[in-house]
Amino acid sequence: MGLFFTLSNALECYVCDNQEDNKHKCLQSIKTCEQDEDVCMTEVKWGSAPYWTVGAKKQYYISKKCATESHCRRIREKNMPDCTYLWYVDWKCSECCRGDRCNYFIFVRIIKVIMVKVLETFTRKKWIDLSVESGLTRCLSTLDLTALGIGSTLGVGVYVLAGSVAKVAAGPAVIISFAIAAIASIFAGLCYAEFGARVPKAGSAYVYSYVTVGEFIAFLIGWTLILEYVIGAASVVKGLSEYVDALLNHEMQNFFKSIVQFEGDHFSKYPDLFAFTITMIFSLAIAFGAKESSVVNNIFTLINLGVVLFVIGAGCIHANFKNWQLPSSCYGTNDNSDDCKNRGKGGFAPFGIAGIICGAARCFYGYIGFDVVATAGEEARNPKKSIPIAIVTSLTIVFLAYFGVSSVLTLTIPYYQQNDKAPLPFMFDSIGWGWAKMLVSLGAICALCASLLGALFPLPRVIHAMASDGLIFKFMGKLHPRFQTPLIGTLTAGFLTGILSAIFELDQLVDMMSLGTLLAYSIVAACVLILRYEESEAFEKRVDRDPRTAIFIVKQLININRITMSTKLTGQISACLISIYAYSTVASCVLILRYKECETFEKRDDREPRTVIYIVKQLLNLNNTTRSTKLTSQIASSLVFLYILSCIPTTLFIINSSQHILNGSFSTIGVLVAFISILVLILICIYRQPVSDKKLLFSVPLVPFLPAFSIFINVSLMMTLEAKVWYLFTAWLSIGLVIYFLYGIKNSRCGSQLTNLISEKNQNNKRNVQQEINNGMAYNNPSFVE
Repeated sequence: MGLFFTLSNALECYVCDNQEDNKHKCLQSIKTCEQDEDVCMTEVKWGSAPYWTVGAKKQYYISKKCATESHCRRIREKNMPDCTYLWYVDWKCSECCRGDRCNYFIFVRIIKVIMVKVLETFTRKKWIDLSVESGLTRCLSTLDLTALGIGSTLGVGVYVLAGSVAKVAAGPAVIISFAIAAIASIFAGLCYAEFGARVPKAGSAYVYSYVTVGEFIAFLIGWTLILEYVIGAASVVKGLSEYVDALLNHEMQNFFKSIVQFEGDHFSKYPDLFAFTITMIFSLAIAFGAKESSVVNNIFTLINLGVVLFVIGAGCIHANFKNWQLPSSCYGTNDNSDDCKNRGKGGFAPFGIAGIICGAARCFYGYIGFDVVATAGEEARNPKKSIPIAIVTSLTIVFLAYFGVSSVLTLTIPYYQQNDKAPLPFMFDSIGWGWAKMLVSLGAICALCASLLGALFPLPRVIHAMASDGLIFKFMGKLHPRFQTPLIGTLTAGFLTGILSAIFELDQLVDMMSLGTLLAYSIVAACVLILRYEESEAFEKRVDRDPRTAIFIVKQLININRITMSTKLTGQISACLISIYAYSTVASCVLILRYKECETFEKRDDREPRTVIYIVKQLLNLNNTTRSTKLTSQIASSLVFLYILSCIPTTLFIINSSQHILNGSFSTIGVLVAFISILVLILICIYRQPVSDKKLLFSVPLVPFLPAFSIFINVSLMMTLEAKVWYLFTAWLSIGLVIYFLYGIKNSRCGSQLTNLISEKNQNNKRNVQQEINNGMAYNNPSFVE
């Protein structure tokens, strides 16, 4: 209703007489006319009302201009004086606007205006004054950041995940699953580091995306981060509960089962009230202002690493390499018992490549937490060097811990005999080391308590940030007057975390966590790619832009146009190639930013033509564009999106046809080569686009190939997760989208600030234009007319 009310109030009708005789006289003869005169030319736009003003933008309007038939004929023939042509060239000539004769045109234009407005709403960005110092002291060394990454990452993956994945997914090949997940995490971490370098302020991926990409993507990332932290905390407290239960010889489990039991495969067998209680206690501690102590965290980290080293050393004593070569006694028989189903085909990889990849998707959860290193950029002494080194080093150390623990687990006990609830105490119990069982359990409890605090602590920050921005209910971010914490939001999130930990099994929580995290990293990666190829700031203001012909764009895919400076066209080509790749990992945003239009090119008026030939040539950069422009940025973004879409069928084909590929099936390999060729061609087109000239403290090397590979791995891991995990995640995302469309768009703080700014500018422009008309000085210079 508000849109059409605005349109009806903005109806204007103007006439300009004697255009052919005298330009100066034409410019001074603007006046209101009646709608029943001669011919009515109609225009519906967003962004340039009144049409003759400079800067009077950002509002809907319908303009109807009365003219003569000769005027319209001359417009169609492009035979008008400068004044008339400039004013009328974008107008639609029709018979006078009585009745419904102009309604169709107006309706079509309104639909276009609405679509443009929706796009502008989705892409409106939060403004942060980077010139204001945060007051944070740059005191963190590379060692400090590395310890921070290890402490935030090493947890459930060691004490629960290794045994669970070995038993049900990968067998002894769980070490390969951990290696694949480590590679994906390192690539994602590098992309995350560049994303953070673009906004040198402390914060999360939500803040980074809001500032650099736009509101809608920021909401998706923020909503996914809430799920990530909630499920991450739920999985940690679930692992903590299982370890405590193992210490008590399952007395706690038996007690809860005696009260009530759950039926079905999607829920826990009993309500874990212990996990719920622990979660609420930690949530209350955080809500009432409890803060992490670096000393306590360092102690917990040392205990954690000490227990891991002890497990690896003690396990090596009882290692038996025959456990990696076990033949399955069930393989080739008709035994369909559950025990036989869990053994697969035996050997090192009893569940094949599909099992290894599926296990890698779960093992990815074990590396979640490294992003805290990238968010500490303002406190690092030398973020350009220390952040990437700390990310890679911490992930490498964590991988070595996972590699060692999973190796001794599967070498000491056959993979199908692993305890998927508390594998380490079970291993020491099996070899008769009861005292070691107690030691490891106590160490695991200390480590999991630290992980739980680390998982719950950032949750109020994200909720408070989104509520303060108006994207979720504002009462969720309201600070308590005494404790200065978002009390309601923290307790609500803690309650949801407790419910999830009480009714779901750990495996299901880990899968949901992995999917949410992979998606968040994929979006961030896509944003990094898009921003890397965005229009250069200096080129935006130029007029000599690339021609937008189809041939030019196609040639620009491999830069046959020989553009040496990244332009808008090259940025768009790169963004297209990157967008496809981007839905899979944090890497996409890096690529597009690298190919952003150059700053020097943005300011020029000689911009590229938008002919079809020019655009097609620009796909390979046959136009020889050397600086990124708006066109190259759009092409790059589109290519990124196309790459991501192409990754989905490619990964699904590899997963479902892995056995045929290993057997050397000619037809299967041929299809695989075709899929890979498409991906390679898209990457070549992205590579040919000029990159943005924006200088960063840290940038991902080997762009676009490294981020693209990261995206491919992340998409592959997401495609291996079970359908029920996607259903649960889709339900969560649907709830968030309902909140955003019904509440967030209307109450967005960024939108309110823009509306107020636009309203103020429009009022000033209206006053200025009216004064010009009253004085008979309505813009003598045609260049002012849009």
